[in-house]
This record gives sequence, structure tokens and C-alpha cells, in this order.
Amino acid sequence: MKKEGMETSVLSGLDGWHYWTGQFLLNFGMVEHLVFVLLRNTLPGGVSESLRDANLELRWERLLKLLPADEATAKWLKSLEEQTQALTEMRRMRNRLAHGFLLETVAEDLKSATCRIVQVKDWDRPYESEVWSLSYDELANACQKLNPLIEALSGLAGFQERA
Repeated sequence: MKKEGMETSVLSGLDGWHYWTGQFLLNFGMVEHLVFVLLRNTLPGGVSESLRDANLELRWERLLKLLPADEATAKWLKSLEEQTQALTEMRRMRNRLAHGFLLETVAEDLKSATCRIVQVKDWDRPYESEVWSLSYDELANACQKLNPLIEALSGLAGFQERA
């Protein structure tokens, strides 16, 4: 559906979008991998089938409860606890990126563009305010927000030297 005076295209000016979308999904995948590695290394007997099939949110909660609060892990554990809300937001964004489609919408003044991730249920109303949208800068910043989380998880997993 096209709003009067607006042009839409899924092809023009999206080169950077492809990069940041891919980078975000790969970084989020790394977070999921590291959480799984930490659970496997922390749980006696390894990861159960129910936990293996659980979503990241459940695995994250279990991980925070299992990690020892000793001096060696205190720095990393504090970092992980601080990032729980950010991870929840990133998980929602990941699901929307993975299950939506990209639509570039140009503002009425034709000077700015916003990418909207439109869900199937919203395909015929991409300009309505309740449809979730994401700017280029928001996507790039979200991708960067995953880096400290990856660093903390990597440190706990022993992939980085613990300070």
C-alpha cells in the first residue's frame, strides 16, 4: 500500500542494511552459541534435551543462576546481569528481522528514509504508526550493543583471558 506522495522500493539504498542485518543476526547467533557452551560446561552431565530445545530467554535465566559468584567470574557475571534487559530487546529485534521483510519508506519531504520490518500481518499497512520500524542507525547501534555481551560470554567460556 502506497501513501500519497511517497515512493517505496526494496532495492534503492539498502546496501548497508544488508550488511548490518547480517552482522546483527551473526552476532546474535554467537551470543546463543556462547550461552549454550557455558551451560554445557557448567551443568553436571551436560545440557538436557529440554534445555537444548528451550529458547534463549530460558537458557539465559538458567545460566545466570548456575554461574558461580566467585572472584574469577564476578566481573563477567555483573556485566551479564546488567545486559539482561538489552538482551530481551535484542531477542525481539532478532525475531522481527528473521521473520519480517524489509521495506524502505521515504518521508513525505523525500529527504529521509526509514527501513520498516513488516510482519506478514502488517503487509497492507506499512505506514501505520503501530507497525514496528527500525532506522539504519538503530540497526547499526543494536549490532554494536551485542559486542560487550559477546565479550563477557567469551570471557566466561574461557575464550578470552579473565582479568
